[in-house]
Amino acid sequence: YATFDLYAKDSTELKEFLSQMVNGEIIIIASYDDAAFRLDSEARTTLSSFGSTVASSIAFRDAWVFLGAKGVPGFTAKENHLKNDKVIVKRSFFGQKKHFFEERE
Repeated sequence: YATFDLYAKDSTELKEFLSQMVNGEIIIIASYDDAAFRLDSEARTTLSSFGSTVASSIAFRDAWVFLGAKGVPGFTAKENHLKNDKVIVKRSFFGQKKHFFEERE
């Protein structure tokens, strides 16, 4: 397990961590503030290869959770993404009782 500060540092350490993952490993990412500020295109591409459809477009201070895997045939990644909007993010993360991976209306 590891933590990364992508606001204060570039994504070099994250990319190194991701490059050490072996086929069959699962990755869980949770971010409230901020995963995108210094997330470069190489890191975004790697996360996409683990199943993310959001990594390529996540923006400054967006909230994002991701469950992905490296090299697991048939694995379906799960993720949810909330654009940076203080009212929506606060209500969605802290005020609702529904499962975070549910489809939003």
